[in-house]
Amino acid sequence: VLTESEPISVDHPVLNLSTSPGAQLYGRGASPPDDEQLTSGDVVHPLVCNRATYVPYMYTTDGYALLGAANETQSLNMPVIFGSNGTYISWHAWVFKGAFQLYFMPAASLAKGTQAYYALTGAPPV
Repeated sequence: VLTESEPISVDHPVLNLSTSPGAQLYGRGASPPDDEQLTSGDVVHPLVCNRATYVPYMYTTDGYALLGAANETQSLNMPVIFGSNGTYISWHAWVFKGAFQLYFMPAASLAKGTQAYYALTGAPPV
């Protein structure tokens, strides 16, 4: 078992996935203040703006990657946040139109997680 989910409440739709002690999260994108930090411990608010891109994607050393997808944005933000408190990795979406999809990709390494991400989205044209 890579992770387990707590029950999801209709009143407060948050997906809480168990995580192992000391697990690291990678992904999320970056901005200039993140230039020396590869892992994420804070809550991530996906957005795109001048000099910053935070995406609804993460890889955990627990052995999987997750990619969130929604059909809408709110100004510069996607209607989703995620982060870890050391016990759970939590995803919360507040989608007003359409659906929110969360793609779960088992991956033994960050490289395998990146390959799975590209398999879903296509490789960058560089």
